[in-house]
Amino acid sequence: MLIPAHAWTPHFSVFGSGSGFDSLEECFDELTPNIHAIETGLSSDPAMNWRLSALKNITFISNSDAHSPAKIAREANIFKHRFDIEGYKKCNHRRKHKQIFRHHRVFP
Repeated sequence: MLIPAHAWTPHFSVFGSGSGFDSLEECFDELTPNIHAIETGLSSDPAMNWRLSALKNITFISNSDAHSPAKIAREANIFKHRFDIEGYKKCNHRRKHKQIFRHHRVFP
């Protein structure tokens, strides 16, 4: 399981302008089948992610940065299942499994 973090951070993330990649496949090559979720980061919102058809089977998660203590818990994921590695794997393919109950987001 591979979850690219901060996928939309403006500069050097997978979809950032300085990354040199235009898709998950370009960036991760043979590892792409292991990607079932992306951590969107604070530079995107769900509506923006849904516009990219290449992400239609990808689960979107969003987490606060642990290196920004003042912003911890600004974003979080609420799951329908138990939270362990097996339960976390179930979060893939959001349209099929709908294992993430909702996201907690507070505008910066």
